[in-house]
Amino acid sequence: MQLRANMDGPIIWWQTRRRRNELRGGSYAFRKNILTANTLAVSHHYAIQYEYEIAYLCMPNGRKVVIGDFYGDPQAAVIAADETWCAIGGCGLIVYRIAEPFEEYVPGKSAGQYLEFHRSAPDVWWVTEMKQSGAFALELRMDGGAIRTVSF
Repeated sequence: MQLRANMDGPIIWWQTRRRRNELRGGSYAFRKNILTANTLAVSHHYAIQYEYEIAYLCMPNGRKVVIGDFYGDPQAAVIAADETWCAIGGCGLIVYRIAEPFEEYVPGKSAGQYLEFHRSAPDVWWVTEMKQSGAFALELRMDGGAIRTVSF
């Protein structure tokens, strides 16, 4: 058991984890089943995970939707504060609209559900980090340290 300073008694490990997740916001019941080493981003209702080179949008009902396929594993992801879109980066960038019908990503296929940026030679972006910088804007850190802004 862990002891926390200025408290009257021991705290069981799961209580500590639960409290930490509550402080970050969101549903503990959802988060406790979704957080893994392969989780790139988490919001109140969704998580982005990857397995090998495939990125998935995980929903509270347990459904997983393919939202990206990368050369090499995806390196970064963000879910918009209003949960209307998410972005995944690695070899290029994919922005996925979080809305029905949750169409799965298919390489080379145009779809209204997602947008692709700089994913093929000769102009490939190697994204290592990202953050939301506006309602429909991202700030990306590239391999090598360069920073780019993308609006969509």
